[in-house]
Amino acid sequence: MNMDSTDLPPNALDNQRDSSIDPKSNKVPQKQRKDLHGHDHTYRRTSSVILVTDDDPMVRFLAHEALTAKSFGVLQAEDGKEALEIFEAKTPDLILCDVMMPHIDGFELCSSIRRMKQGKHVPIVMLTGLNDAHCIRQAFSIGATDYCEKPVNWELLPYKLDYILRASSAFNDLRASEERYSLIARSVNDGFWDWVFKDDQIYFSPRWKSMLGFNEDDIDNDPLEWIDRIHPDDKIRVINELHAHKNAETPHFECEYRINNAEGNYRWMMCRGLAVFDEDGIAIRMTGSQTDITDRKQAEEKLALMQSTMS
Repeated sequence: MNMDSTDLPPNALDNQRDSSIDPKSNKVPQKQRKDLHGHDHTYRRTSSVILVTDDDPMVRFLAHEALTAKSFGVLQAEDGKEALEIFEAKTPDLILCDVMMPHIDGFELCSSIRRMKQGKHVPIVMLTGLNDAHCIRQAFSIGATDYCEKPVNWELLPYKLDYILRASSAFNDLRASEERYSLIARSVNDGFWDWVFKDDQIYFSPRWKSMLGFNEDDIDNDPLEWIDRIHPDDKIRVINELHAHKNAETPHFECEYRINNAEGNYRWMMCRGLAVFDEDGIAIRMTGSQTDITDRKQAEEKLALMQSTMS
């Protein structure tokens, strides 16, 4: 077993064994790693906490040695029941668990964690026998993130888990960004659209549809759902403005037009959009918003009528 201990001082292995995460803290000291030439090869990362669950004490020991050597914090549980107790108290960053365990096995543990609010997005990596396709399919079906075959390559395990953690972090950032987008979209009361030219499909936000009096399922992703509802006197102008921006002839798309709603009446809209271009200058998509300006238009018409009667 190569645990890279030859690069460390004589007492380094003892220090590793003493570096199990403090039950009251998730902080793990950063270990400095130098080669024979004195170059620093420290595995630089934040001290993510891994919950290792296996009824085999040797597996837990080897996992602990491999992970703490790379500055992970490690919590240990000998079965699924203990793992649930630790998870509820500590909420680790990732769970590494065996499939076959007494009391509560890995499948039941995974299902139980996914039912918890704090466990919906925590990565869960299952340890399973080599080429055990049935266990792998079952693990994914109940919410496992990935699997690791036995016998485990302990030298590569920290890098595999680090990759999974970074991917999970990116997913969580994307999810948070989507939630912010959704909140902003609802707060500004505008309808949003996203036109992907390659597929010739448009995503219309729920608000875009409700502005016209339609339900979510009433309008699909066909661009004609939008274009065909535009007033005949405005349609050609809107299409020309869209093409002009798609061909990079204008800095952005902006147009006022009338559009037919679910009741058969026309509402005035202000539509703005911005295209995304690839490295060859070809538009690949256009995203924008639609704002109902009917009240403003009606006020302008009344003002113009008053001014004409006074003159």
